[in-house]
Amino acid sequence: MYFHLEAINFDATIFDTDDISTIRGGSMLNERLPKVFKGFLQGTAISEGGSQLLFQLSSQSPDEVETALSEFMDQSPWKHLSVTWGFGATDAAAMAASARRAPTVWSVPPIEPGWADAACPEDRTRSATTKETAKDGKTTRLVSTSVHARREEARNFRPGLFDNTDLHPPQSFHDLVRPHMRKTRIPEVVKNKIAVIAADGIGASALKARLGTAGAQALFDTFKSRLAEALCTWAEREGLTFVQDGDQIAQMDVLFWGGDDMRFVVPAHSVVSFIDTFLAETEAELVLQDGQIVSSFPHRIGVMIAQYKVPFRQLNALAGQLESAARSASDTSQSAVCLAVFESASPPFDSIDTFWSELYGPGHTAALEVFTAKEFRDLLRVCKGIGSGYEDAPGLSITQIYRILRLLGVPSRPLLPEAGNPLSLDGKVRDLLADHAERVDANSADPLAQFVGLDRARGLPLLLAQIAQIKPYVDAVAVQEGS
Repeated sequence: MYFHLEAINFDATIFDTDDISTIRGGSMLNERLPKVFKGFLQGTAISEGGSQLLFQLSSQSPDEVETALSEFMDQSPWKHLSVTWGFGATDAAAMAASARRAPTVWSVPPIEPGWADAACPEDRTRSATTKETAKDGKTTRLVSTSVHARREEARNFRPGLFDNTDLHPPQSFHDLVRPHMRKTRIPEVVKNKIAVIAADGIGASALKARLGTAGAQALFDTFKSRLAEALCTWAEREGLTFVQDGDQIAQMDVLFWGGDDMRFVVPAHSVVSFIDTFLAETEAELVLQDGQIVSSFPHRIGVMIAQYKVPFRQLNALAGQLESAARSASDTSQSAVCLAVFESASPPFDSIDTFWSELYGPGHTAALEVFTAKEFRDLLRVCKGIGSGYEDAPGLSITQIYRILRLLGVPSRPLLPEAGNPLSLDGKVRDLLADHAERVDANSADPLAQFVGLDRARGLPLLLAQIAQIKPYVDAVAVQEGS
């Protein structure tokens, strides 16, 4: 008999707050729950990781396991989480039974009875009934029992990302944008912004079919270990640390890591190098303990950039939408990146697609914002090759791009006015570029050549807008590299 257990409903147990410590604590609790409950079972663990457990029972009946699970979930801190489970004659049958049960589970874990004078200041929903003492041992406040349990988890444990380092996670989103070890200039529009990154593996089902459930979990674990090491090395190389009360604080955090599904948050000025590091890891060969080799493990990556004071719940939901949009990439043999930048405009509360359609016009679709790994690197090279407009350099400059966008009517007129035709204004852009070359530098090379084909699917107007948005973040990396 097989037993499958999975933590679910993360919107109510992790991402129902904008407090980074509560989020991190909820994430670690959900990841730790199956590992702890495994101690109540008799038999053999087939796979465990993320927030799931697949177990082959040796002697316990389903009734006995359900009784143990019920008693376990009545205890703190586990009672603040939500799980589904199933039994079956095969591992696939157990997982299917678990999946069928999931829609019948309450989307919010049971809330303890009793009312307080105010709602919890962190989740703003449950009653604030539990006293929490700050690190100074003096300051106290009331929070909900759920928030208290999650924050205690964050106090007592560090994310696995930092296991082999002396780094400690940030205590607030403001910590991500504080002065750090990097003594370099950051473009003004990039300051005080963070990037929330949602990533999910491509082809996980095919990998499970090829490697088996246990083999796929071994792959996820191997990838996770290697990626964690690479990201900590990246953070130290970028100088993304500062000292507080004698602790070395990292200016990055992992707020969810379940199997191949991840959420990271980093300073926006370093997001380009973060993505580059992440992509490199997805393209590297993975050798499993049993000798099997997986040539690469591509991911869909959604990147949401905005001011650090924007509610995290909002940014996290939008990052998830961007990751979903990356599913439209036609080439699933390589990773795909979908990125959105909000500098002065407020991010939408609901659909990023609706926002884009209103911004760019009826010709826009989410697929036009998706870059394969190769295209993304091409985009970075294009951005690096574009001058500021103040130096005597050949090629297109950012000031020329802004001028063309203004002449196209941005922001009062849409860049993509015709549905199903993102190239409708390409001719006008070419005329504007030719006119500029004739007036300024008739002998200059064709500026379109530097776009290396990125304009073919999405059109010149949208590509120019995308370059204008991402170039400051590319420049932030370039400034650091040249320091």
